[in-house]
Parts: sequence; structure tokens; C-alpha cells
Amino acid sequence: MGSWCVGEGRAGRRGLLVVLLLVALVWMLVKGGVMVGMEPEAKAAAAKGSADVAAFVGAAGLSPALAAKESVWVDARAPVVSRAVKRTSVPAPARRMGNRPSSSGLQASLLDSLMSKMGKPYGPPVVMGGEEIMQKKAHGSCEKAPMQNLRFGVDYKVTDQICCFNRHFAEYSGYFLSTDWQKEVQGKQGVEYYDPVSGRLLFTAPVDRSYEDFLAESKKHGWPSFRDNEVNWETVRVLPGGETVSVDGTHLGHNLPDSKGNRYCINLVSVAGNKL
Repeated sequence: MGSWCVGEGRAGRRGLLVVLLLVALVWMLVKGGVMVGMEPEAKAAAAKGSADVAAFVGAAGLSPALAAKESVWVDARAPVVSRAVKRTSVPAPARRMGNRPSSSGLQASLLDSLMSKMGKPYGPPVVMGGEEIMQKKAHGSCEKAPMQNLRFGVDYKVTDQICCFNRHFAEYSGYFLSTDWQKEVQGKQGVEYYDPVSGRLLFTAPVDRSYEDFLAESKKHGWPSFRDNEVNWETVRVLPGGETVSVDGTHLGHNLPDSKGNRYCINLVSVAGNKL
């Protein structure tokens, strides 16, 4: 009996040490940039909502070396992409720009996984969609490539990659402020935002709030942030887990609800089209 208790004590200490190491690793991941490009709410869900730290780290398939060194990724299908694309997760296969392919990768988006685990259904006015919307088409998830005459001075290659060959990447936080967007929309109400592939209306903003409020919220989170009454539900769908897409298969961003309700965190390149 005595030896069993001693063994149990040693095992307990080893288990505690493992947990402490894993907690430290998660802290390193959050602080060290592995989650660069993820929304603050998603980061909080990763750090706070993951009671089983070991499961969280295991699901991410991350190593300390990967966490420290690799933050900018592109899909292997598009070897030349602007640095406007930053990592939110690592699809498989994937590679870092200019380096050999990585041996570590996620089969599914870490962001999508975290949002799915939150498990809250989206009620009205949200219109839900299914995976069939994003099935492979003539040009990735799109029927054709984005239009050439994009608005706001956004990067065409980034637009093509994020909109049509992507479920998991995002512009870097604050990218929209490096474009002509602010100059073109400053002080305006009801600016219309169109799908860069189909030219169909996706969002109109700001609505029922000032331009200053819209800008402040978007700056706070790092991406243009729309609310329910600014969404055109004839053309926008939210998939289980929060991915927000157009009915034509364009990846737009994610629904990341907060205390005010649904907030659609959208890539500027995904709404930089012109009306057709």
C-alpha cells in the first residue's frame, strides 16, 4: 500500500508538471504570434475556454519551434502571395513563404475549430448555409477569378487567394487601414460593399450608427466589422462554426459575436468588388 501511494504521488507530480508545461506553451503561442490574425475573441476562447490544455495543444499540432518561427503562411496552391496574407491556421499541405514545406499542419482551421466548440446557434436574422456553398468550382470555391477593377487599392493576388482558395486565412490585422479605404469612405453613411467575384451587394455600412462608431469598432478588432442590419442576407450566409461566405462561394470572414450581438469580421479584399 505504501509503495502504491509513493508511486501515485510521483505520477501526480509528473502530471502536474506536464500540465504546467502545457499552460506555459499555450501562453507562448498566444503571446508569440502563432495566433496572429485571429480575432481577440478567438484568442480568448483558445486561452480561457480550453480547460483541457493538452487537448488544445494536441489539436493544433504545434511545436515550440513552429510557434516561435512561423507566422506567415501561404497555401501550397498559390506559391506567390503578398505578405498581406497572415496565418490564422496551417492547412495541410501548407508552406511558409520562401521556405521548405512544413511537416506540421492542421487539417482544419484552428479558428473554425474554436468557434465550432463555442456551440452557440445563430438565430434570426442570420441566414445559415451549408458546406456545399464552398465546394470546388471552376476557380477554387468561386466560379471565376475576381474582377480586375477592385476598389480601395487592394492587392489582386491577395484578393484571389483569400476569396477563392481559402477557408482559413485572413488579411493581417489593420490591413484595411493601409489601403485607400478610409479616404474613400470617410464620413459617409450607407457605403455599399460588393463581392469581388460576382459583383453582388454584400454589406451596406454604416447603418443606424455613425461613421466614427463603425471606424472605431473596425480599428479595435483589426478588420472591417459589420452588424446584422448591415448584411445583405440575400447574398451572405454563415456556416456552422461562424465562417461567413457569399452565396457564390466567396470567403468573406467570420461571425464573432460579442456583447452587442453578431459581429461580422470581414476581409476588406472580400468586399472590394464593384457592382455589376
